[in-house]
Amino acid sequence: MRYITLFLCLAVVIWYPENSLAQRVNGVCTVNGTVADCSHSKLTNIPSSLPANITCLNMLGNSLSNITGRPWQRYKHLKKLSLARNRITALHKGNFDGLQKLEMLDLSLNLIRYTSIHKDVFKPLRSLVFLDIKQNLSGISVSEYYPEGLKNLIHLKTLVIDGLGTQALPHLPNLIELYMSGEYGRCYIPHINGNFFENITTVQNIFLSNCSIKKVDFNSFMALHNITSLDMSDNINLGMESLPNITSGLARKQRLKRLNLNDLYDHSQFDFCSSLNYDDVKYLSNSSIEMVTIENNNIVRMDVKSVEHWPKSIKYISIQHNMFLYGNYTPFLILTDVLNRTVYLDASRMAAANRPIYSSEDAMKMVLLKSNMQQHGTESVCRLMFTRYQVGDYFQFIENRLKQNDINTDTSKNLEPKLEYLDLSENLPVLIERIFEIFPHIPNLKVLNVSRNYLGYPLYDGPSIIGQLKHLRTLDLSDNKIIRLSPNIFNNLTKLEKLYLSHNKISNITFDLSHSKNLHYIDLGYNNLESINQATRDTLDNISKNHKLNHVHVNIANNSLKCTCENLLFYSWVKKNTTYIVNKDNTNCTFKNSTSVSLSTLIKNYDHFERECSNYLVIILVTSIAFIFIIVIITSALMYRFRWNLRYMYYMTKLKLLANYQRLNDTEYEKEVFVSYADEDRRFVAEKVRLELEERGEISLLIHDRDFRAGAFVQDNILRAISCTRRTLVILTKQFLKSKWCMYEFNMARMEAADTGRNVLCFILKEDIPTTELPVEMIDALKKITYIEYPTADDDLSQFWDRLRATLKHET
Repeated sequence: MRYITLFLCLAVVIWYPENSLAQRVNGVCTVNGTVADCSHSKLTNIPSSLPANITCLNMLGNSLSNITGRPWQRYKHLKKLSLARNRITALHKGNFDGLQKLEMLDLSLNLIRYTSIHKDVFKPLRSLVFLDIKQNLSGISVSEYYPEGLKNLIHLKTLVIDGLGTQALPHLPNLIELYMSGEYGRCYIPHINGNFFENITTVQNIFLSNCSIKKVDFNSFMALHNITSLDMSDNINLGMESLPNITSGLARKQRLKRLNLNDLYDHSQFDFCSSLNYDDVKYLSNSSIEMVTIENNNIVRMDVKSVEHWPKSIKYISIQHNMFLYGNYTPFLILTDVLNRTVYLDASRMAAANRPIYSSEDAMKMVLLKSNMQQHGTESVCRLMFTRYQVGDYFQFIENRLKQNDINTDTSKNLEPKLEYLDLSENLPVLIERIFEIFPHIPNLKVLNVSRNYLGYPLYDGPSIIGQLKHLRTLDLSDNKIIRLSPNIFNNLTKLEKLYLSHNKISNITFDLSHSKNLHYIDLGYNNLESINQATRDTLDNISKNHKLNHVHVNIANNSLKCTCENLLFYSWVKKNTTYIVNKDNTNCTFKNSTSVSLSTLIKNYDHFERECSNYLVIILVTSIAFIFIIVIITSALMYRFRWNLRYMYYMTKLKLLANYQRLNDTEYEKEVFVSYADEDRRFVAEKVRLELEERGEISLLIHDRDFRAGAFVQDNILRAISCTRRTLVILTKQFLKSKWCMYEFNMARMEAADTGRNVLCFILKEDIPTTELPVEMIDALKKITYIEYPTADDDLSQFWDRLRATLKHET
């Protein structure tokens, strides 16, 4: 807390020099109109040369040990004064003479013992409505008592004071807010009895958090007829069993709106657990309470009867950091009319592994402080110099969160379920699965937080899960082990404004965002993205055009961004739309040599990066063309080399598929010999070959002039002839070599022999042909296969035909 205060105080100092109207006084104080800031200037006295008309003076963090003389006579118009974090040890009579108009005084975190405060020191402060006298002291003296002089502050509305045991405060007839919390200063109130509030019955807001309270008597709060807010959090020795005594005195308090009962459980004790019973809530059942927080109390079950008697007026409830293991309480609360006016429900962190090591309020207060620091104007700056307003309370945090998310808190005119804010982060998988079933019953939901669960697989069917929440504006899916999301998961979320997907394992944006026209922030940090793809970039551009005044802001820090030329278009888009990417200084991309730079640096040196990529792309282009050219040449060569194999395979496949061809065995051939010859040898075949082989040798021949099927493709006829005969007889002449179809028949027969292993080819060398005129395939075949030369002398013809007939009949 000390560091938070210092941070805020420094922020106040920094704010003034930015204003053109500010001016320095004596080199230590900054004056802006009627506001003087002398904080953290090592002053030992009140400055005497400031403008006399100042109304706000900040002396926080100096070295004042006492207030001497009459320093305030010059500053009679002062309304706000902070002397916090000095070294003042006592307050003497006359210390505040002249401050009749003072309304707010902060004396916090000095070294003042309450016994060292003169009884008349506050008499001049006739207009004082705010007083902070919490001190930076260790321990509480037995003889220490509340300052008697407080009774002179009859108009005091806010008192910030240390809690001193069980004694009652002096009579303060107009007190509205009592802040004793131990968040700073001291607070030790072991026992609250019925007399504790007897002199401050008008008080409305009471903060007793972190006050080491061990016991609360029955009906202790009965005298507080106007009580509006009660904070009893961080009193771990009370336990949940103290709830009946706390709530008994709040029965029928129609002005009570806010109750904070967080952290009443001592987490160092693991030998018992808590439950919420009917007796704990029965006194509140008819109240008009709106905000209830019972976080971090190790509650494992709720009696159904207790739930049914919860106040029907509750609008905001937080039950996070408990362990509801024995019932689906969240669905029960939503599906019944128990909380029919509730707009805010936080049921997060229900897993046993999430036992906290610090109060959940600490984080909340930090958020509130940041929110306060964003305020501008003299009034807010003067307000922030008071320690009390540097420590945000949890009630204010929830209300600020609702305002930031535009959550409607007015349910007075509509008793239908209007849940608009639901937090289910860090929950049990069983509860999450059940919650998905009730989404149709909460159509007005605006904010949904289901982060830190294991929803990667369930969310793959996204539209069936979240597509019904058409009014959703903020969706937190971070840390859910998501690898990819279905493309249309967000199609129905047309009102979506903020989408959180950080701390997942997303490597590519597969989901469509084009329907979310109101989207203005998407968090993709801590994923595995190498870039943002073109489709998503176009979508973000279109959405930004529709926004007119505001662009979509994207966080892609801590991803696997690659500074490669393949992503050049992405980085060109980043440079063109530099406002899209947030946190560019902490968003790095990595080069191929493993070095990395921030996006800011890359954008500054983009022209150099683009030139390098241009040269690189030229090299890649030339290399690619050369590679393709080589592949084409090799492919062409292989196709030419195996052209007959490919033709044979093609036509054989065609024959099998279209003609239902089945390969025949040796006894099933249609004809014995297919005769392949050139047209010039047609007479020789008709008069000699047919006579000697078919008529005299009784060898059936397939002659294409006679036996080819009419109307069929030549190629089909040839392949059928070769495959349906035992042998192919080639009449080899010079005209045969010149004929395209003859060479086709030869090569198909050669492929048939290779494919089946049969001895298919038989040659008649009818003419003397030089080897140089023969193709390579023919020479290779003649070397492997016995051929018969046609005799030139008539005496040898009879022996030739006998040999040929024997070869065709018997050789296989």
